Amino acid sequence: MEEQLLGLLSQLRPWEQEAVGYGPTNLISLLRELRGHLRRLDLSRLAIRGAYLQGVEMQDATLSEATLRDAVFTEAFNAIWAVAISARGTFWAAGSSRGEVRVWREEGHTLHLAWQAHADTVERALAFSPDERLLATGSWDGTIKLWDLERGALLWTGWHTDVVKNLAFAPDGQILASCGEDATIRLWDAQSGTNVETIAAQGAVFSVAWSSDGTQLASGYFDGRIQIWELQATQPATCVQTLSGHTHWVLGLAFAPDGTQLASASWDRTVRLWDIASGRCLHTLDGHTDRLHTVAWSPDGRTVASGGFDHTIWLWDAEQGSYRAGLQGHTAPVYSIAFTPDSSRLLSGSEDRTLRVWDIESGQCVRIIQGYAVALYDVAWSPDGKRLASVGTDMLVTLWDVAAETLPRTLHGHRWTVHGVEWSPDGLLLASAGWDNTLRLWDPATGACTQILQDPDYSDTVFYSVAWG
Repeated sequence: MEEQLLGLLSQLRPWEQEAVGYGPTNLISLLRELRGHLRRLDLSRLAIRGAYLQGVEMQDATLSEATLRDAVFTEAFNAIWAVAISARGTFWAAGSSRGEVRVWREEGHTLHLAWQAHADTVERALAFSPDERLLATGSWDGTIKLWDLERGALLWTGWHTDVVKNLAFAPDGQILASCGEDATIRLWDAQSGTNVETIAAQGAVFSVAWSSDGTQLASGYFDGRIQIWELQATQPATCVQTLSGHTHWVLGLAFAPDGTQLASASWDRTVRLWDIASGRCLHTLDGHTDRLHTVAWSPDGRTVASGGFDHTIWLWDAEQGSYRAGLQGHTAPVYSIAFTPDSSRLLSGSEDRTLRVWDIESGQCVRIIQGYAVALYDVAWSPDGKRLASVGTDMLVTLWDVAAETLPRTLHGHRWTVHGVEWSPDGLLLASAGWDNTLRLWDPATGACTQILQDPDYSDTVFYSVAWG
């Protein structure tokens, strides 16, 4: 197939852009999906219009005398509102302003899963279970969802009655805490999804954090208050401390690893370090020039990091309560940050649609993650050989007409990776198999989904392939 596509590309080289339309672009995109890269590809003297190459590697590709029009060679994320790193660093995750979630292995180098988890923004509501088997997500759509990281299956869904702002697993992984604009903190049994307790508040709750021993839960509020709750298995949660000092929303909370102190970040532009036993503010950390959205305490206990609307991440000496360094590079608000388990690096997500990896010792950005390459899982030629269907991790069924002067058609509907695709013998229908427990039938002429088949007994069924009888 690759030789056939390269041959067609060579045939289009002498033609003017008006004559070939989107032909070269379609062929380049197909080659990218088949090869996974465009390294050493000869694209010289081609009229390339509207090429949208998603994070593709193009080392040693030749573009001499090529005509480029409306070409985009990397795919940016949507705004990143949530990041998380699992306990041993096996997985990294990011949630976007459109409800997409991506999970990587190998410290962000290998995409593990990518899917449409929610219908709205995932804002700082992203947490791995301590055993790295589960991922919890929450969204402005009001839902809490728990996902199996190995299979990518949805295990259960819980609901708030308004926007979900934050969530966190207890250290033993048995309980998941969530909070939101419905003025509640909700505690969920992580295994069953049962709402075991709902703590009523007097207004929106923007943040929650667990102490290292799991006996205390901190919550931050719209009016600047912070409450410390004592949790016992057989008793309702009891407020044992109220921390007052912030004058605006508290959006970020992080306990020190030893559980004796708490860091808070507020829209009043300050970070505060609190002594839990006495409720006293030990340090007020000033310097940010705009509202703060996130705070993190390093696992080694030495560093507190904060970020917000001034585009800068500040590092603070946790013991001295003093400024250490400013991490500059983001060009928009920083919404979420997370330390690696060894405390040597920090992952940040921003409105500028990038994830950045920072070296704590030097204060330098050592890597920028701007997009991800779509993995291609299956392709199928139509019976007449004029069209090609492809499916993969982008959750789309893509129809390519190599000879046409039009962009490929994308069929939307799957909510997870699509692993199989097959044309009907007469070419009038197309079937796709997804990891979202659906087999979908499509009318390729209109792009409409004509039928959806599901396993009625097991909601987490994953389909890998499909065939016509």
